[in-house]
Amino acid sequence: MGIAIVRDCSIRMGIPTLSSEQRKGACGFLPIPSKGMGTCCIRSMANSHRQEKLGELIAVELSDLMRTRLKDPRVGFASITHVEVSGDFRHAKIFVSVMGSPEDQVATMKGLKHASGYLRHELAERITLRYMPELVFKLDTSIAEGAKVLELIRQNEQEQH
Repeated sequence: MGIAIVRDCSIRMGIPTLSSEQRKGACGFLPIPSKGMGTCCIRSMANSHRQEKLGELIAVELSDLMRTRLKDPRVGFASITHVEVSGDFRHAKIFVSVMGSPEDQVATMKGLKHASGYLRHELAERITLRYMPELVFKLDTSIAEGAKVLELIRQNEQEQH
């Protein structure tokens, strides 16, 4: 995680100055008194902790919405495995694992893509953010790949005995 130190002399250094709201500690800024140069602020360049927390919250809320509110028959047995939120909190990649045939997986992804606007609206009612991220659904095949690897290991063990 990168740290940027911004001081009162930031104009001379070519670094943009901070607003008074940012100096108060909003949005990840932490005011720290410094000796001789006035106040300085340490800002996390990558809000990775906040991104992870928001991703987890989106995953929980989307799972609940998909289970209770989403009535699209194309959406089969799907579970959210991971959510990646961009650094500016404007985009979220939702990784979805779908149980079933490849046709079921394609139909479920089409249904989720079609319902993304509705899900985004419902998320905005549940989560208070300035901007609700745009939702992009991606098929996560890692669970199926893991099951294939375990099956190959079992077959290998059976052949050896």
